Amino acid sequence: MDLALSIVVLAVLVIAGCGKMKFDKAKWDEGYEIGFPPPSRNKMLSDLVENHKLKGAKYSEVISLLGQPNAHDSMSFSYDIGIDYSGIDPVYVKSLEFVFSKDSVITAFNIEEWKKAQDEK
Repeated sequence: MDLALSIVVLAVLVIAGCGKMKFDKAKWDEGYEIGFPPPSRNKMLSDLVENHKLKGAKYSEVISLLGQPNAHDSMSFSYDIGIDYSGIDPVYVKSLEFVFSKDSVITAFNIEEWKKAQDEK
């Protein structure tokens, strides 16, 4: 392989790897402000859902791992992963949502994404 092609391949591999990182509990909330989740959450999301036991875990175990959720109701809770704004209005929202049973066991989790349609006002 010539040098130029090697540099291009290396650059692509570096860029592809920049978007992901291992889950780090300390960085999960680092710099969190209401409505502005840290960018590290989105980078850690793949590792979190692929390498940590979430389904079947107790509610208290997830809270211990991720901290207090950003939203909560009687049978579910969620964490903000990413929010983009146009002015004061959100145009993109990504969240990690959990559903739990009466005995506080996580029965499901899902990554939800919402994007404002181009024709919405």
